[in-house]
Amino acid sequence: MGKRTLTIAEHVTPVPLFSGDCACTCNVLVKETIVIPAYHQVQLPVDLASDEEFPCHVGLFEPKSDFAEDHGGLMVAHSVSPTYNGKTTIQLINPTPVPVTLYSREKIGKLSLLQEADTVRLGEPLLDK
Repeated sequence: MGKRTLTIAEHVTPVPLFSGDCACTCNVLVKETIVIPAYHQVQLPVDLASDEEFPCHVGLFEPKSDFAEDHGGLMVAHSVSPTYNGKTTIQLINPTPVPVTLYSREKIGKLSLLQEADTVRLGEPLLDK
């Protein structure tokens, strides 16, 4: 199996992309209670919670499936996130006219180890050949 790359125009960039067989996954918890003002975006500091030591330096963040519904329309995307000492940041957007509060130690998603696999071209499905 080859390494994964992202091709945009003539530029080819090797990237680690998520493999569903990942054995290294941990919960992502809000570090400190925060109020996100209306019509604002923030880089939210989060902690990684795992029963085992989390060896990842880069992971795929996936928000809880009901995250937006549970938090008044707050938006967060799947993202590739670097980690350091069990911590990372997640970008959140509050597109609503009211402030939204997230509470300390609240679970907002999970982070999974990224692994190398096939080549991916922008606009093509991620299928193993």
